[in-house]
Amino acid sequence: MSWKTSALGLLTLALITAGATANEPGKLRVGMQVEREITKRNDAGQVERRTEPVAAASRGDVLVYTLQIANDGGDPALAARVEDPVPAGTVLIPDSAGGTGTRITYSIDGGKTFVVYPALRRVVGEDGVARELPVPAEDYTHVRWTLTEALDPGQVRTAYFKVRVE
Repeated sequence: MSWKTSALGLLTLALITAGATANEPGKLRVGMQVEREITKRNDAGQVERRTEPVAAASRGDVLVYTLQIANDGGDPALAARVEDPVPAGTVLIPDSAGGTGTRITYSIDGGKTFVVYPALRRVVGEDGVARELPVPAEDYTHVRWTLTEALDPGQVRTAYFKVRVE
């Protein structure tokens, strides 16, 4: 499997940070692959999804960012975090992130704070009543995966999210 590190222009740079209990911070390595999601209806009318390599993307394309988080250190990684900005020119597809053994949170303020999906914003209506409303997809700026299970030396964990090209 080949992991792209450039070539699309919409690639992002994942940031690895170590939590307070992580051993050997900096020994985690993140590889990233970007693919275009293709959706078709089969003869039975069912939706089938597949992905294909992508070198360039067009407006409306759905891109799947897959991160491989590897522990190259000699000790288990505990509570480490991987953060990835939503690429410029794209919009996060709501609640599309996943990853085994991770807690997923999102930022709407450039990566300063992170919350579980959906992020809510306090809005005061014309009637003067304050309401907590879901934040629109275009306001999400980052995705964060925090390891909730130890990542042993030599282990690899997969995380992913989807965006739509604007």
